[in-house]
Amino acid sequence: MKIGRKLFGTFVGVITVSMIVFLLFCYYCLNVGYFSGISHNDMKQALAQGEQFLLNGEDEMQSLKQLKNSYTGMDFAVITDGVWISSANVPVLVDESDILDAINGQLNSCKDYEVLACAITQDRQTEYLICFVDRQDFEAMSYKFNMVRARGMLGKLAIVGVVITVILLIPALYLMQRKYKEKELYEKRRKEMISNLSHDLRTPLSSVVGYSEMLQNGIYDNEEERNTYIDIIHRKAVYMEKLLSELLEYSRLELGTIRLQKQKVDITELVREILIEYYPEIEKNQYTLELAIPEHPIIGIWDREKLGRVIRNLIDNALKYGMDGKKLRIAVEEKGNHACIEIQDYGKGISQKEIPHVAEQFYRADCARNSKQGGMGLGLFIVQEIVRLHNGRFHIESKEQQGTRICVQFPL
Repeated sequence: MKIGRKLFGTFVGVITVSMIVFLLFCYYCLNVGYFSGISHNDMKQALAQGEQFLLNGEDEMQSLKQLKNSYTGMDFAVITDGVWISSANVPVLVDESDILDAINGQLNSCKDYEVLACAITQDRQTEYLICFVDRQDFEAMSYKFNMVRARGMLGKLAIVGVVITVILLIPALYLMQRKYKEKELYEKRRKEMISNLSHDLRTPLSSVVGYSEMLQNGIYDNEEERNTYIDIIHRKAVYMEKLLSELLEYSRLELGTIRLQKQKVDITELVREILIEYYPEIEKNQYTLELAIPEHPIIGIWDREKLGRVIRNLIDNALKYGMDGKKLRIAVEEKGNHACIEIQDYGKGISQKEIPHVAEQFYRADCARNSKQGGMGLGLFIVQEIVRLHNGRFHIESKEQQGTRICVQFPL
């Protein structure tokens, strides 16, 4: 569910950002005075180059052809000794006042063209070079799409729109591909979890059914054996209850339906209460328990039940996978404005490549997969999510053959 929402959110985010950037660019083009097409400065530049051609004695018609080839969208004409020479079918200017208006950039008689001219004097003779630009191609608001020069407004908007889309689409596609791979991995681990859960429930359930039938049929030699059967049934039932409780907790976290019931909690007292539950197992297996819990209370506003779940999950995890060293260390301390709980085991440890993944849902490290203890790969994920809901911190360190240290911090 979360991955699906992330994919949808990524897609919506890309579309939204693309539209915002594109609309801002359109606003700039339409309202801030962005000019499209050929400007007076372009025409003046062309006239200046044409003037150099003519002053250097080049042929008039040849000069006009060179200018037309160099300046797309412009046409040119020359008046020399009263003779009109042009490179295209443009209006003929013969009126002296029109020529003067063209030189001043104020000619209005050519309704289809913007006209600019210059006077060239050499050897006491004056000739006029005239530049014509179709008004559809001139400045401000030309909606003509010119693929070659992208001079038209629509051409610019289209090109910029494509560039924006491509720039945003490439990283978005990369992210979506990553999310899709995460989803595939999520589904794979979920299927493994269901398979593990089926296996983990089938074995204790078979024991419960088998021993209860033996009790029901009176198949036992004495009262001690009967009590042993009852004890086995109880332990297996507690184990199954723990698995289902963990699965239910995960479902609530995944759906976002968990609501913290905060109250004043003395975390040192809570840890001591929970440790009492584990003393029989620790003594039975002759584990060394090292405690560093202060005598004074460390009180904060937390969800007592959820904190209990965090502590139990961390201890369970250490007892399942980290007891090769036969030692467990539990410490509680106040660090700045946080209460810190550390669980340290001295087992096989976790490889460095697996550390970033051990708190992911359904993930089981090699030490967990090779263990006969079972498990769904949800314990540390639940711990991390509960810590996150409390705005706390989760940190794990591990070295192979030296053990694992997990630290959780809750704000005071």
